Amino acid sequence: FLLRYAPQCGSASLPFAAPMGCGASTSGRQSSAEKSSAEYWIDDVDGRWLVLRSDGVAHSSEGWVGRIERKDAQHSALMFEWHAMSSKRHRVLHDGDGSMSFCDWKVRRATAPAPSASPGSSSGREELRRGSPLAAAMEKGDIALVRGSYFEECLRQGVPFSMRQGIPEEYFWRGSEAVDLWEEHGKCFLVILSYGWLAKHHPDPECFHLTRFARLLREFKRHVSEFGVHEIAVVVDFCSLWQGGGGEDGGDCRTPDQHAQFKRGLDQFNLLYLHTHTTAVKLEGVPSGEPRAYDARGWTFFESVVIDSKAGQGNVIRWEAGAQDHERQVAEGWTFLQPLFRNHVGPQRHLPLSPSAFEERLKERRQAAAEKGLALFTNGKDNAFVPQKYADTFDVILGGRSRGYTRAGLDDQRTLQLCAVLRDSKVEVLNLGTNEIGAEGLQAVLEMPCAASSLRTLLLYLNRLGEDCVELIAAAIPRLHSLCKIGLEENPLGDSPSARSRLQSVWASEGKAERGLSFDFPVYEPPDDGGETIPSRTETETETGAETEKK
Repeated sequence: FLLRYAPQCGSASLPFAAPMGCGASTSGRQSSAEKSSAEYWIDDVDGRWLVLRSDGVAHSSEGWVGRIERKDAQHSALMFEWHAMSSKRHRVLHDGDGSMSFCDWKVRRATAPAPSASPGSSSGREELRRGSPLAAAMEKGDIALVRGSYFEECLRQGVPFSMRQGIPEEYFWRGSEAVDLWEEHGKCFLVILSYGWLAKHHPDPECFHLTRFARLLREFKRHVSEFGVHEIAVVVDFCSLWQGGGGEDGGDCRTPDQHAQFKRGLDQFNLLYLHTHTTAVKLEGVPSGEPRAYDARGWTFFESVVIDSKAGQGNVIRWEAGAQDHERQVAEGWTFLQPLFRNHVGPQRHLPLSPSAFEERLKERRQAAAEKGLALFTNGKDNAFVPQKYADTFDVILGGRSRGYTRAGLDDQRTLQLCAVLRDSKVEVLNLGTNEIGAEGLQAVLEMPCAASSLRTLLLYLNRLGEDCVELIAAAIPRLHSLCKIGLEENPLGDSPSARSRLQSVWASEGKAERGLSFDFPVYEPPDDGGETIPSRTETETETGAETEKK
């Protein structure tokens, strides 16, 4: 049993922290003491897991969120987050052996999912929430979390958002409460903004960014309300870290304690861009006449590369420069957000860079800025600070359990670049689905040292793997001792019975579970309520009409 302590009405006591997946009020103004429980379901082949709350909301280790509605003893209907505004549902089968099957998942109830990392570990930091140094920085107030309603109120009044010192206290989340809600709701609760500062004294004095950001937050809240979240926490550097300036003669107005909090907060701050369980928003537009574009700036280039290295699904929103004026659209909720999520695909997505390659890219931008008579950083100290900060973040990337590059425009050449960076990582789950990878790129993936040392799941569905790849895979299977799942769905090699037979034979000879080698997406009958069946993979939130037709 999972229990939540419920204080009596009028009590000033606060509920104990709920285990991951237990329900809680997200208004921040009511007690979060509703009865709730969570079930944990684990795939015994590849270790994927679900946390299924009593209200039917499911959070997955792959990063997607959904809602499961029980129909009868044998069937449920699953709505993924990207189908919240439609009638599309997947059928979930409850098997006689106690397992639950949908798409390519087959999970069994468990006590709890195995932790991806411990708070003291050097790996897996991008997945840790409660108990991590990042969560401690939130609980102590080193990083302040602002309610989404604050930015909506600023827009309503037509005033710029304030620095942390000027925001009324009622618009801040209490740290421990916010961490509890982050543990429960993940990316649906915590949002971080990446944007270019438009003046030295204030990042958005004319509300250029606010106009877009406040609208985006409003529609994001509409969307996540489908999954039990009605108020969110927002991280913006100007609002979440104590700011200098504002003192006498323009000096620093921060107290010694605020200085100390600023340094501790800055130490953890950039992990929020990379974290699997945050939604990162890239506002790439700048006003006409602004000489520095988003990607030409030092800090935003850093943030963009880090954000593009995030694991998980549906946790990056990209409002590109020159995009349609979204604040004038009548679309709401997911209909409004969907094109912004779709922008995070294709070859324009940054691949992770080695620290030396990152410094080289900064050098190019510094030179381009100098030709315009501009500085890459307004604070000269950042020329040395940012490369070191990236090197620290790169260590976290290499230590990450999961990496996903679906629809990342990976041809063989880009795949070689990716493998050169990830070769010595600790990745266990690598999703390269829906790209243009052929034999050369596949060989680079299979020859990475990490493929033999740590890789458990390799997803290569919807690529260009033909019969010339069969022997590459067959030769790799015996030496990839930790590999327990490889997804080859919708590749040309799957059309060859001899190719299937060859790989199935090698796979079985190594004692690997039959279900771990897949050539076809499973298809289930539509739910009894008439909802539409989707062909199966869960990354359909960004697919195009052409890709749907291909499936």
